[in-house]
Amino acid sequence: LFMSGNPAFQLHALKIDGAIIAVAGVGRSLKRSYLMFVSYDAHIPAARASPGIYLTGVLVSEATLRDDHTFDFGIGDASYKSRLGGRPETAFVLLRATSVLGRLVRPLVAAAFVARTMVKRRPSRVPA
Repeated sequence: LFMSGNPAFQLHALKIDGAIIAVAGVGRSLKRSYLMFVSYDAHIPAARASPGIYLTGVLVSEATLRDDHTFDFGIGDASYKSRLGGRPETAFVLLRATSVLGRLVRPLVAAAFVARTMVKRRPSRVPA
């Protein structure tokens, strides 16, 4: 995908000795970057150094060099987001039922969104 000569989605990898230890996907729109996902291999010794957070920091720096106005870390309040300069942003979900079935299911979907928000705010309270 390309937008005005700039990729609308980028896949980044962090390598050590030729092995990929972390990956991240970043979407772009105008002057805003969106961290879509970040993942790392938890089974390698380098995982203790938080390679996903390091890679995210590099991506924030790159976005700054491109003169992006915003780097969106996504939903949740993980501590690494504030350490890298993130600020809370209110998110809204609008649920509009357009059928009889939709009106019946809407309370369940709304409850699922509330539960998801609670988990994102306090992931340590979710049993493993």
